[in-house]
Amino acid sequence: MAYKTGEGDKLIPMLHTKLCNILRVTDKSHILYDSRVEDPADPMLVESIVAKGFTSTLLVRRVKLPDGTEVYELIDGRRRDAALLEVERLYPQSRVALKGVAITVVDANDSEAYALMISRNETGVPYTDTQRARLIQQGISHGLSMEESCRPFALSGKQGYKLLQLLRTS
Repeated sequence: MAYKTGEGDKLIPMLHTKLCNILRVTDKSHILYDSRVEDPADPMLVESIVAKGFTSTLLVRRVKLPDGTEVYELIDGRRRDAALLEVERLYPQSRVALKGVAITVVDANDSEAYALMISRNETGVPYTDTQRARLIQQGISHGLSMEESCRPFALSGKQGYKLLQLLRTS
């Protein structure tokens, strides 16, 4: 098992897993739901993975299903995950399909996982204002304060309230 230095002095294990062991949040009421999970795979990303391999990791946390099965819940990497699933479908003998992919496992509660999901996506493909508003609303509906819901976006509570107005006017 390889290790990667994480936040502070934490060591975060990097593991490999098959894509079938990754839980993708599709329940719209879940705190980690991101509407982009329903987007189709980016063909350019698929071709890049086919040509160069998968050189990144997916950010996940361990969760137990009601039947006791332990799986990895996807926190960050929805676009990469969609592309990996497409590679696996198109090329069942590929390294991705046969060996699995690298994952970084973090120990995070819902609030921490929510903040990680948002902050990592903001540095990649930024959210639109409407998506930010929906995610702030989602955080609040799961018991986070306005400030906690806005923090991953580097927004104040006042800025968050202004974004929520977008949902009321649309």
